[in-house]
Amino acid sequence: MVFQRMYMCLGPVKRGFLEGCRKVIGLDDCFLKGQLKGEILSAVGRDGNNQMYPIAWAVVEIENTSSWTWFLELLREDLEITYSAEWTIISDQQKGLMNVISRVFPEAEHRNCARHIHANWAKNHGGMVLKKLFWQCAKSTCAGQLESSLEELDKLAPQAGADLRKHPFKMWCKAYFRTEVKCDAVDNNLSEAFNSTLVQLRDKPLIPMFEGMRVAMMKRIAKKRKYVRKWPGAFGPLIMKKLNKSIIASQGWHVDFNGDDGYEIKKGRFQFKVSLNTRSCACRRWDLCGIPCAHAICAILDKGDEPETYVHSCYNKDLYEKTYSYTLPPINGELLWPRTQFGEIHPPIPKKMTGRPKKKRVREETEAPPPSGTQLTRKGRIMKCSNCQGEGHNKKSCKKGSDR
Repeated sequence: MVFQRMYMCLGPVKRGFLEGCRKVIGLDDCFLKGQLKGEILSAVGRDGNNQMYPIAWAVVEIENTSSWTWFLELLREDLEITYSAEWTIISDQQKGLMNVISRVFPEAEHRNCARHIHANWAKNHGGMVLKKLFWQCAKSTCAGQLESSLEELDKLAPQAGADLRKHPFKMWCKAYFRTEVKCDAVDNNLSEAFNSTLVQLRDKPLIPMFEGMRVAMMKRIAKKRKYVRKWPGAFGPLIMKKLNKSIIASQGWHVDFNGDDGYEIKKGRFQFKVSLNTRSCACRRWDLCGIPCAHAICAILDKGDEPETYVHSCYNKDLYEKTYSYTLPPINGELLWPRTQFGEIHPPIPKKMTGRPKKKRVREETEAPPPSGTQLTRKGRIMKCSNCQGEGHNKKSCKKGSDR
């Protein structure tokens, strides 16, 4: 018997995800670096503090339609997903994965990582100005905002706008994302963050590698159980940071109340309708992530309420504690493992690859090189203004003046 594939979804981890996390799954893969050639497929969720929550992972011989189908069908069975309309799947543009997701999770929302879309698009349309316009499009939360950014792009580079429209907006632009899952992510960074935690394990033999993953998850759960006890309030630090950012951005807006539940929030030529009862704003930021936007904050403060009371319950401390309430039990070493009546599993025949084995992943042309700590990069660092969020200047030389 020769080894082919191995899948792992630990029971306590699965229960923690189902009881405390949103129905969002990020999919990704990475190569093994040791003598055993293959790839790791992973499924990663998001906890109540918007940090990664690894759900399941597997080693397969190669990333293709067959291996993704096998992995996702096992994942669907483990998570007991019978109707996928409530779920959102985020992935890069892996080989054959689009068709597999549409077959295994036919009703689910499927998002593509905008960073990878930009990397492909930027091969023909480079430059900082076009890059900024791309991310304006990706992060537009309503159709009007998206159209305005596209018009600006069309004026500057018509072909760039035409090529960008070849990618369905519903897969990478916030303006067309569903609002039920309370996740506005346009990238798959959490899955890639999980891959980065495996760097020290990917060149190990199979059993030590899987043991390393299990121990890392066991320690992570223990660390998070300590971490949540230090929260000063009902929500995590990253959630409060986002809420406080909205509170600061709410300054300078004018509020008109209709006497019932309707609010008009105005500044210059911009105007948005807010409903506190339905937890909704016309800009859709609040609808998408469940954390009040600047316009919602204006309405909440006008009513005399506390902004924290309008944050979605998926971020509550109680749910976070429930997520990490299921611990992984320690196990004995290999010497004490029970023996089975099955035959020994032999390693696959090693494949001889051409050239020297690579330890580092190949970076996209648009990616900055990793910091070395000893040598300055040729690309340098882009200066960003803390006042207007623009690039190329700092707060001291900002022409817009301080908003505070």
